[in-house]
Amino acid sequence: IDKIEEALIDFTKNYDSSKIVLTNMRHFEILTKIKEVTIICVEMIEKNISSEFLMQQIREILNYIGQITGQIVTDNILEEIFSKFCIGK
Repeated sequence: IDKIEEALIDFTKNYDSSKIVLTNMRHFEILTKIKEVTIICVEMIEKNISSEFLMQQIREILNYIGQITGQIVTDNILEEIFSKFCIGK
């Protein structure tokens, strides 16, 4: 838990969105959500909130990362993919 806490705090303190180039709006939206949840995690750490609650937030972050990497596929993602590509014509 200590290493996770350190990584989350380090991420929020050193995060510089000006150095990130995205070409996909969905990725931008997901990364924005990841940043928001990470800030919540840091606040929870600073308030010494139970690690069980922190782990819920970390699972949410992992879910968002999985949406970007393709490990987690939702109906919205499939709908977006099929709306942008011509398949079967």
